[in-house]
Amino acid sequence: MQLFGSHGVLIHPRRAVERESFISNSLTSPADLNKRLSSSNDDRSRPLVMKFHKYWRHPDCSVNQWYDAQSQSSTKFNSIQHWRNTQGPFFREYLLILLDDGAICRVERIGEGSHKAATTRTGCTAHDIIQWFGPSKYELDPLSQGPAEMIGQVEFPHTFDLLDVLAICWSIQQTPRCSIYTLQRYNCYFLCLTILAVLARRVDEWEGIIDNEAIWSGVVNDIIEDLQRTPCEDADEYVGIGVCDIVDPNHPNPRAFVLDPLRTDLTANGLMDWKTCVSGTLWMKDFEAEIKKGFASCAKDVADTALGGSDTTATELKKILEFNPEDEDSCRAHGISDEFREAVLHEVSPVVVQGISEMVASAERTQQMRELEYQPSLSRRMELWALVPFWYACAVIQGPKAFAGESQMGGPTLHHRVEGQWFRRNPVDALSLTKLLLSAQGEDLPAGCDFDSVANKTSSVTLRRLLESPVSATQTGKLHTLMLRLTRDDWVRSIQACVGKAISNAAKAHIADLESFSKPRNLRTIDSFGQARELTVQELHDYIIDRIRTHGKTVESKGLAAAELVELDLDIAMAEVWKGLPRGYGGTVLLS
Repeated sequence: MQLFGSHGVLIHPRRAVERESFISNSLTSPADLNKRLSSSNDDRSRPLVMKFHKYWRHPDCSVNQWYDAQSQSSTKFNSIQHWRNTQGPFFREYLLILLDDGAICRVERIGEGSHKAATTRTGCTAHDIIQWFGPSKYELDPLSQGPAEMIGQVEFPHTFDLLDVLAICWSIQQTPRCSIYTLQRYNCYFLCLTILAVLARRVDEWEGIIDNEAIWSGVVNDIIEDLQRTPCEDADEYVGIGVCDIVDPNHPNPRAFVLDPLRTDLTANGLMDWKTCVSGTLWMKDFEAEIKKGFASCAKDVADTALGGSDTTATELKKILEFNPEDEDSCRAHGISDEFREAVLHEVSPVVVQGISEMVASAERTQQMRELEYQPSLSRRMELWALVPFWYACAVIQGPKAFAGESQMGGPTLHHRVEGQWFRRNPVDALSLTKLLLSAQGEDLPAGCDFDSVANKTSSVTLRRLLESPVSATQTGKLHTLMLRLTRDDWVRSIQACVGKAISNAAKAHIADLESFSKPRNLRTIDSFGQARELTVQELHDYIIDRIRTHGKTVESKGLAAAELVELDLDIAMAEVWKGLPRGYGGTVLLS
């Protein structure tokens, strides 16, 4: 029998039984929870369900009061053990924090609620529990007697405090998506891996690698030299920087038009922007995206300054960016014939069509994955299909941008006409896409369509293709192509992408140098076989990401969710927890 329809996941009846067993063993009954919470008569060693006040370290917070009660002994540690129960099918995981006076704190997440709630995005109640055991007491406690194995031990190069762990748990509970327990995502694995990922990130303190004006000045010089020499093989570099070479080919250094104001802006404001961007980044793989977002105002300011100049490059580029390609009189006045415009349209079509096709494929795939966990009601499906004909007609005229709710003053643009052509020539796919986009608008089923990202991705690629095509074989052809296709927004976005990539590359190079020469910043790990080795923070993060990937595959094998979506959601949730940490515990810059 086919259990999940379009996604194609087939569940044999025997595997369906395994699935139910998997779910059942993931949750704790109220009786078991009460037994767990009353496992000690000693007030100090009694398990505490962490229920935080919305304000960090509020005097009335029970967790804060628990921490204050620990002050009679040490709260410091630099070693954590990661354990797993070996009694399946759901192998619960927990952390043992090895305090430096020999005491142990056990931290774990337990879910309580219905099976249905635990396997949906609604979730059930999450009980995040911490329990203190005096020196040599944990080994005697029944809690440690069950079948379990140590996954690994992490020894940090500097000392942390229990407050650092509590701050992570506080941020988890303040982050809506992971404040609840779900079997697929925000379970015991999530709590353990998030704590380890955040503490490891705090070891490296990437934002402090470039911590003074002298170092930053060297980074800026490297960035400018890199952009000055780049052959512009990347489409964004071609549009953001290389376009200067086209606009003013006789200038001895046309790129100085952009790079001089960029150097000035980065020197004046870049160091603080860098620290802000990087301090909010948990994963190194997100560096470029976060820096690109953080330097958006820089790119705009650079463009404004460059275009405010009076040199030849500024004058010519302003003419191009202010040109209205939909004004036929202006086109004729500049010698842009109808034949040339049609030739440009012919060259543009394949790239735009490819972008739409990719959007359709992504939307359909995302819908199929979402349907593992969510099926819209029959009435909602009928409602959506009833709206399809009207919106399909709109999309034929305006392309899929019609769904974004933007007014199209002056009629559809060249790009929209190409999209409309695709809708007319591919009616079956277009009707399917229309249905998907309507689903996304109703927020019943995120379709995975991001109009802006598709447009931004195709605009720079399209322009480069045009400028390298026979249509733009002459200098006049290149300038006419730019007048028809280059907008100020596209140019600024490309500058922003260039800056984000250049700063990210410089930062990663500095981090790699530091990690190769600074062994004390490395982590020491001990695996379940007692083998010790040193890891960089990036290597430990790679291990955590691999654990997330493995968990996603396990969840998908049980027919509970698509592995790819599980991985994505956990990645995002951990990053949000990092950003939400209390001031001074990571995620924010502390101004000196």
